[in-house]
Amino acid sequence: MAKDDYQVIAYKVLAYFYACLKEGVEGSPAKALELAGCNSTYFIAVLRDLIESGYMAGDAGMDYAQEIMCDDLRITLKGVDFLDSNSAMAKVRKALGKAFETVLSGAVAATSLL
Repeated sequence: MAKDDYQVIAYKVLAYFYACLKEGVEGSPAKALELAGCNSTYFIAVLRDLIESGYMAGDAGMDYAQEIMCDDLRITLKGVDFLDSNSAMAKVRKALGKAFETVLSGAVAATSLL
């Protein structure tokens, strides 16, 4: 599984916003993009799909200068269930392993300082 596969990006975004929620931290789209490790266009496409599918709530897009514009992004109960029960998400979680959990914790900690 490649680091830029759609499922990997979706997993990283959902896991980040879920971890932020559990820690009582407002998730940062910029930090989520950094964690996802993809380009802005790809990131926005994934966010929009996650929102349209009901896994996240909020709004995501790009302005005329191609800057990311997001409003009130958060994971939904449906998104949490998707992370926990979807077989593709389970494969991604296993492939990323403990190393990603460490990076995720660091990202949430850094977000709390913003």
